[in-house]
Amino acid sequence: MLWPFDDDAWDYDPDAVLDDSGEEGLLQTSEGLPLLVAAAGRPGYPKRDHLPESYTRHVVGHDRADTYPALRAAAGIAAASPDERTRGYAAWVDRLLGYRARPARVPRARAEQMAADLLRGPLLDARLPRLEVRITPDGRQWLSCDHSWARDELRIDRRTGVFTITTRPR
Repeated sequence: MLWPFDDDAWDYDPDAVLDDSGEEGLLQTSEGLPLLVAAAGRPGYPKRDHLPESYTRHVVGHDRADTYPALRAAAGIAAASPDERTRGYAAWVDRLLGYRARPARVPRARAEQMAADLLRGPLLDARLPRLEVRITPDGRQWLSCDHSWARDELRIDRRTGVFTITTRPR
């Protein structure tokens, strides 16, 4: 797939934002993911903060396994990038996929990392106060909610590492 914008369009217009329609919406799909990651890794790229963290969190958080190959491909592109932040995206994707592929007992430090990764992502987490992670009353799960901007709730089985993300009602 070719980059769907002219050089003076979205990717180089500092005031333009991605929306969910047309060619811009395509960038937040498994087909557009490698394009957006490759663009974000270009030196001097003005929208490098637009790495597809929200889309990536959604795919892994809701276990859309059919999209994992596209995530792995995008992570491969990101890992080869000269841009440090884009390489960080590759490491984050590997961690997220590891949470699904290798469930294991979860100590507090891992639960805190999972909450930051699954509820926020590296760019957003760096800008906000640390997430609270607590044990549920029955002692079986870790629970974390991000009250700063989203309504998602993360529950992690302390024994197995299996997790679920649900959206709390308003």
